[in-house]
Amino acid sequence: MKKLISLFLVLSACMADFAHAQTAAQQKILFFGKDNRVYTSPARSPWNAVGRIETASGSICTGTLISPTVVITAAHCFAGVGHRLDPAIVFSLALDGKKRIELMPEKTIVSRDFMQKLIGDGVSWSIPPQIANQDMALVTLRDPAPIEHTPVGLFSGDQKMLSDAIAAQHHLISQGGYPTDHEDRLMVHNDCRVVRVINHLIEHHCDTLAGDSGSPIFLKQGGQIELIGIQSSAPDPENRQRANNIAVAVTAIAKMPVVLRQAVGQVLSK
Repeated sequence: MKKLISLFLVLSACMADFAHAQTAAQQKILFFGKDNRVYTSPARSPWNAVGRIETASGSICTGTLISPTVVITAAHCFAGVGHRLDPAIVFSLALDGKKRIELMPEKTIVSRDFMQKLIGDGVSWSIPPQIANQDMALVTLRDPAPIEHTPVGLFSGDQKMLSDAIAAQHHLISQGGYPTDHEDRLMVHNDCRVVRVINHLIEHHCDTLAGDSGSPIFLKQGGQIELIGIQSSAPDPENRQRANNIAVAVTAIAKMPVVLRQAVGQVLSK
């Protein structure tokens, strides 16, 4: 089943799962006129922590290791028919053409409240503004990722500190994932621009397509790379001039439902 999940926020529509493929002209609009993505080896740090998630229905998203057995991604990736969970069934690391390391998920952790507040019929969904910054989920793995796939650290400050850190890096970030036009190739947009951080949402101009949902937003500072956000949404081509791409900042974790806060806390305490 193909799913198109929309974010009812500033006319944004979610870039999710198996959303309908865009034409070349539509992609050009979505990419702000030019495709700045580059193929990147999944063996390179920090991208060696990034993999592709497939759900039981066949939807595709991107996720990032934050511990050897925990992947962080977007919650809307797991919205199934009738508000039921569409769980992760495979997490593919080092995915590069036919090469990959397949890890089996053990549990998909999503806020039940978030899932129930989605508006739609199970095929098309809307995310109300009041839960837009809760679009975050965890997938636990049965076995740890190979040691060479080093988990990335989460930014640990508050929203003001995040805004200041982004400004100190001239508002430049990096995003990468497995979009629908390159489902088995890691495509990265380096040095894309943050527009603003508001309500624990990062508005940005990184080039994303369906499949990039859940992909990481990285910030480099002081020689270190930290995960600062999870890609959530982008406008439809016709609304590009009125809306930016949106990621949920990791600062939102402090305001997440307890099930997510506790799970992330357990990861960070190890």
